[in-house]
Amino acid sequence: MQMSKSKPKQRQISIDCSHLDKSELLHALSNALHFGPHFGYNFDALYDSLWDDIEENGALELELLNWSKMRMTRSNRQTLISVFEEMQEELDPGLLRVKIVERIIG
Repeated sequence: MQMSKSKPKQRQISIDCSHLDKSELLHALSNALHFGPHFGYNFDALYDSLWDDIEENGALELELLNWSKMRMTRSNRQTLISVFEEMQEELDPGLLRVKIVERIIG
């Protein structure tokens, strides 16, 4: 993905993953990033919509809080991480940063 050479302004989105299952997390991401009614609520749709969002709106830092409290299978968690890793490999450096955070104190 080729974008302007100037350093992109990074947007920051935080999602509290506490007690979210796969569907609820995908809905939370869709709502936070305004994916719209076309979003398919699966990992392929997340990849496509997130790619389009970054292409249109620029760099994104996504912070996923309370990761271990999610009600998502290990397989789905790994697939989600794989989506983010694959995107980071294909995007220009710095366009997507994902932080998985257990908790914030203070």
